[in-house]
Amino acid sequence: DAEVDGLVTLAEVLAYAGSVYATVPVRFGVAVWLGRRAAWDQLGVWLGAIILSEGTLSLLKALYGRGRPPADLALEVTRSSSFPSGHSVAATATAIALVYVFARAGKPARHWFYVAAVYVVVMALSRNYLRVHWFSDVTIGMAVGAAAAMASVWIVERFTIGISGFLEATFGWAARKEA
Repeated sequence: DAEVDGLVTLAEVLAYAGSVYATVPVRFGVAVWLGRRAAWDQLGVWLGAIILSEGTLSLLKALYGRGRPPADLALEVTRSSSFPSGHSVAATATAIALVYVFARAGKPARHWFYVAAVYVVVMALSRNYLRVHWFSDVTIGMAVGAAAAMASVWIVERFTIGISGFLEATFGWAARKEA
């Protein structure tokens, strides 16, 4: 059926978008861009969201080792444990951190928040559609990604001197002022 094939194709495109083959270059590119702009606080949030989300993901997968839905039902081949969904964790942490970065760069945050929210939910549901995750895997994955990104924002913004102030005071690297 063409309609079902179209949904499978969309879900497979999202699976690739959430894979390390797509997320690593995006994450690296944004980090380089922020570094070149000397946006140290934003870079701290960006890297913190990645480190916290991936660390928490690895810990939870190791602790729970939950099996995936039956392989004969899956529409995609997967190898790691199911809980939580790595695609959901990565999509959520990356999307929230990007909204923070763009908002700090002077872009309208509300628009990007809605775009990010739709992307995250569609990504999560695509993992269910491909039958490679239980619903709780993607739900907790979104929560873990959101918590990691928000914790990163909270940690960086709670520094009294801030990352920019530290780098300027320690190495003489002045942050560029936002226009």
